[in-house]
Amino acid sequence: MLRRVKIEVVLAVLGLLVFGLAQLSLADETITGVVLESGLSGVIVRAGDRDGKYNTGQETNFSPSDYRPVKGDTVTLSFYPKTLRTGVDVLAVSSLTLVSKDPNRKELTSPANGIIQEVGMKSIRVEFPEAGQTVSLDMKRGMDTEPGGWKPVAGAKVTVYFDKVKSRFTNNMVLVISKLKKTD
Repeated sequence: MLRRVKIEVVLAVLGLLVFGLAQLSLADETITGVVLESGLSGVIVRAGDRDGKYNTGQETNFSPSDYRPVKGDTVTLSFYPKTLRTGVDVLAVSSLTLVSKDPNRKELTSPANGIIQEVGMKSIRVEFPEAGQTVSLDMKRGMDTEPGGWKPVAGAKVTVYFDKVKSRFTNNMVLVISKLKKTD
């Protein structure tokens, strides 16, 4: 009876030890670096002599809440390995904090003239040359387009009217397009 109790205790301790090591290996890693590129699904950051692609999403906590990474900014991000439903392994960002903005960047104000870089299902990535930034903006349900019925495409020159609003899903602030006007 005593031998059985000892075996159960040893097994319990081994289980806790293995569980603790698994938790340690799943802990977030943190890096600080310069944003080289940002897109609808993530950022490429240079930390030291290493470049890495990190995926942002609904689980990403941005600080400040209205910040989105822009080329040239210095950021600190915490990430962890994640397998997507498609089976692809990525480095998912749990938190992304602005350390310092690119000193050459101007603030973006609505309306702004830009060139569409990428069109997603729920957002559009637009380069704003006057502000020196490329930004992902969410499409508002029932968003106005001019001319009426025009569908946004990559390469189109546009004037974007947008608002900064609190995200429906997170505490973060997002830029939402209220009107998109084709200018070319």
